[in-house]
Amino acid sequence: MEIRLAEAAERAACEALTPLAGQAEKLWVGEHAGEIVACAGYAAGPKLTAVAVAEKWRRQGVGRLMVMYV
Repeated sequence: MEIRLAEAAERAACEALTPLAGQAEKLWVGEHAGEIVACAGYAAGPKLTAVAVAEKWRRQGVGRLMVMYV
């Protein structure tokens, strides 16, 4: 899985995982084989706004990895 800053076109995929992603000023995505499997974002502050993991990727440490990365 690759973690990187989200491109503008990927915000919709993150918002599909959690509506809170729309409030994030800075958003990272976790991508595997071309699929967005996780998102994490910050609002001003910095304040962690959202962390979401696709259902089939849960309970594998992906959410923890996203929080540690961002």
